[in-house]
Formats: sequence, C-alpha cells, structure tokens
Amino acid sequence: MAPMRRALLHIAILPALAALLAGCSLKQLAIRSTAAILDDSLAALSAEPDPAQAREAAASLLVMLEGLMRGDPENAGLRRTAAQAYGSFAFGFLEAEEPDRARRLYRRGRDHGLRALKTAPGFAAGGDLAAFKKAIAGLGRESLPLLFWTAYCWSGWINLSRSDPDAVADLARV
Repeated sequence: MAPMRRALLHIAILPALAALLAGCSLKQLAIRSTAAILDDSLAALSAEPDPAQAREAAASLLVMLEGLMRGDPENAGLRRTAAQAYGSFAFGFLEAEEPDRARRLYRRGRDHGLRALKTAPGFAAGGDLAAFKKAIAGLGRESLPLLFWTAYCWSGWINLSRSDPDAVADLARV
C-alpha cells in the first residue's frame, strides 16, 4: 500500500476510533449523525404547504424519533427534537379535534424535555419549587430551545388537563 494511501486510511479511521474510545458505539455514531439532520426535517415540515402531507410526515417523524432514542436514550438533542415534534404535532393537528390524544402527546413531549434537562450542565432538579427554579436559573443560553419546548409541551398538557389537580399543580413550574 502506498504511503499516501495508508495515511489517508489512518485519517479515515481516526474519527471512528476516537468515538469508540470515548464510549460511543458505531450505532450511536450513526444515530447522532442522523439526529443532526432532524432539525432540518422539522423546518421542512413546518414549511410544508399541504396540511395532509405534513400530518402524515409528522406522524412518521415521531416514530423515527422514538426509534433513534431507543438506540441513544441519553441524547439530549434528540429529546429536545422530540419535545418540539410532539408539541407541534399535538397543537397543529390534534388539539381541536382529538384533545385527549393531544394531551397524551404533550405529556410525552414534556417527558422527553425533562429527561433532556436532567443531562444539561448546571441542572440538578430538586423536589420543591424553589430548588427547581434554582436549577432552571443555572442553565445556560444553549438550553433555551430545550426549555422552550419543554415548557410548551408542559403547558399544553396542563391546559388540556385542567380537571386533573396534579397537572394544575405543575403550573408554577412551567
């Protein structure tokens, strides 16, 4: 093998080797590469002029997100994307005609957002409201999209669960 070709092969292998040494499996590497495209997919979905096509595509996207999260459950970026996708789908296609289903999807989005927040630097959620507020205040600017979509889903769930005292009790956290 020519020296130049051997050097190129080593350069190509180094990123995969670094990822493996960092505790990232090849499967997680593939998932993270795919996850990077999902924000563009959500933007394209939001710009789709045909509501029927957007609804069908969004439902498929939710299933794909769930599959990706099974392979990389601690991926905060995927969980933020899931919160955004669930909240957008619930509001855009379900809230008016299927409020019970929308409520369930808002809750799923909220749960994905909260799980991602637990991995954010500076976030250590406590049991009481004061500790929760302190944990939120400790988050950096990079956490704003995650905070927004978590609160969006959480408030949507509360709005559609007004007869549930446990849901209404969460209003102060939102």
